[in-house]
Amino acid sequence: FIPRETAAPLDADEYFIHDLMGLNVRTIAGEELGRVVEVLETGANDVLVVRSLGLADILVPMVREIITKLDVAGKLVEITSLDAVTPE
Repeated sequence: FIPRETAAPLDADEYFIHDLMGLNVRTIAGEELGRVVEVLETGANDVLVVRSLGLADILVPMVREIITKLDVAGKLVEITSLDAVTPE
């Protein structure tokens, strides 16, 4: 817990966890899934909790096979598909 201005600079593919909160999540096909409301730190990889009104939360593992784009400045997370993160 340190002020942002005293934190070490981030590399291009790095982010602060709190910067992920509120990002819009959609599939590469353009299907809007909701917004990031929480980030679970599991040890293996972080997991985004995505909430959309009237739907159950979606858990999105932060792995390159699923996350195709992470644009903190543009407030967007893009994933391969909803099938990649929902059980059959």
